[in-house]
Amino acid sequence: MRAFLLLAFFAIVAPAFALDWSFKVHPHPLFDELTQDEHDAIFAAIRDESERECAKAQRLQFQIYLKRYPSFADTGTSESRKKAWLHHVLGTPLDVERTCILFAEVSKLMDLTKNAEETDFFFCGKFSRPPESAKEEEIATLIREIFGYIQTDEPGRANKFLSYNAIGPIIELHPDIEYYYRARFTPPDYIDKKKVMRQTVHPNHTISPKRRTELDQAIEAGDVQRVIDIMGDCFRSK
Repeated sequence: MRAFLLLAFFAIVAPAFALDWSFKVHPHPLFDELTQDEHDAIFAAIRDESERECAKAQRLQFQIYLKRYPSFADTGTSESRKKAWLHHVLGTPLDVERTCILFAEVSKLMDLTKNAEETDFFFCGKFSRPPESAKEEEIATLIREIFGYIQTDEPGRANKFLSYNAIGPIIELHPDIEYYYRARFTPPDYIDKKKVMRQTVHPNHTISPKRRTELDQAIEAGDVQRVIDIMGDCFRSK
């Protein structure tokens, strides 16, 4: 039982939202479905990309959703409604929300880990160990949220995942996870994907042919949890 609980703790999973609500039936309006006033208000809020402006853009979009579907306010709690809505929006083409959600959360994580010393607590695709202090628990909560959001749209967010590998000493991806996300990376036309695949924080680590086959199967299925379930312990590259 203890081993099961630890596995449940370590796994990256998007938070569960027990809402009696279908976003498939009640989708968030896309840009071409907004009124001109709504469109102008949102873009006025994000001209300055900052955590404050992102929060404003989120509030505006959430208000638009509630205006479209007033009965949504009767489901769950205010927190569960907002988080469920955010996860829904991340699965749509609304890049404003994708950028802002991740920007705000990562900014918090960077502030928390600024000037942090390297310890045996870090994230490699799972946590190296359970958090042992209030600050570590706060860091772990943020990381779960960030990568829970990313998992809602893996191919498009893989580049974000890789860029977070440089957040101080708190994130150092396991070679298997790094391989998975580099393969899932959807780069802009001006980026050489083959070059990106060669860059790694574990340059001396070799993935066996058998293991590479297993990873390629997970990549094809878009199943990062399969990689997490069978990869080894977290370890530092140094």
